[in-house]
Order: sequence, then C-alpha cells, then structure tokens
Amino acid sequence: MPLWSWFLARAYNVQRIDGRTFRAAQIYGGHVRTLARDLGLGTMLNLRGPNPNASWYRNMRESCVRLGIDFAEISLSSKRLPERAPLVDLLATLDAARPPVLMTCSGGADRTSLASALLVLHRTGDLALARRQMRMFPYLHLPKPHQRWIRIFLDFYAADSDGRALAPWLAEAYESARFAAFMRARGQAGYWLE
Repeated sequence: MPLWSWFLARAYNVQRIDGRTFRAAQIYGGHVRTLARDLGLGTMLNLRGPNPNASWYRNMRESCVRLGIDFAEISLSSKRLPERAPLVDLLATLDAARPPVLMTCSGGADRTSLASALLVLHRTGDLALARRQMRMFPYLHLPKPHQRWIRIFLDFYAADSDGRALAPWLAEAYESARFAAFMRARGQAGYWLE
C-alpha cells in the first residue's frame, strides 16, 4: 500500500471487519476515490442516513456514482435507541450488497461499532467475536454518556433472544422499549437520549 493510502486509512479509521467488509469514518473530498480504489469497493454504506444539503453527503454519493460504486444508506443514531426497521434493513442491505463494502459514520467508532458487531454476529453467530468490534483499540469506540447503550445492545440480545439467530430475533422480537426497560432495570437509564 502506498504511503499516502496508508496515511488516509489511518486518518479515516479504516478497519477490516472480514474479507468482504470494512468500516471507516466519514470520507471527505477526493479521498473517496483514493480509498475506494485501494479497497476495491463495490458498495459504500452510509450509516448517517440521507443528508442531501451536506457537502460531504453530496460528494460521497456523487463520487460513488462516478466510480461505479453502489451507494446505500441506513439512518442510525449513536445516541437514540434504534427501532426495529433500520436494524433489519441494515442486515438485509449488507447481505445484498456488492462486496467489498465500506460502512461509514461520522467518526467510524460508534455507529460503525454497532453495525460491525451486528454484521459479525449475523455472519458467524459468535457473540464474543462480535463484541470485539466495540473495543476502544483499534476502533476508537469510546462512547460518550448517551452512547453507552451501544455496548449494552449485545447484552440485551443475549438475554432476550432465547438462543435465536440475530436476524429472526430482530425481525420478530426486538423492541426499543424493551431494550430501554432492560437498561433501566440494570441502572443504565442515562445511557441514551430519550
């Protein structure tokens, strides 16, 4: 990898999740082209959702069109508990995406930690391996007080799923209100914004 590419990968917190998927911070300007080429991207997945008035969003979307990269988006918040539909859509989008896929959010540390952990759990069923996607090093996941729910999400899945695989549990049973009640019962009421 050329030195400039290595530097960009560090600056944007680019990390490999598995052989088909990467995670990173929001990519700006002409750096989309460089990183897309270096990673051989087939799909870019924006976890911040549509932001048509933001220059970063227009640049990323237009760069993908010019480069022949599929562009997908899911709206996830790092501070509010997720509803069922975006989580189900996330797994379906990742299953259907043309690899390699690069998932991005603002800093590549919080929403991408959740999405990466869910992807690993979905593909492998290995909860311990999924939890590794939420580490401070190398992923820089150091949640602020209202982002602490992200790490608890896998605990809730383990307690609530009755041994079901992630995708059917999300589609059939997950409810943000029950997740909130789970955290309140554990004294974690301030771990998200209501």
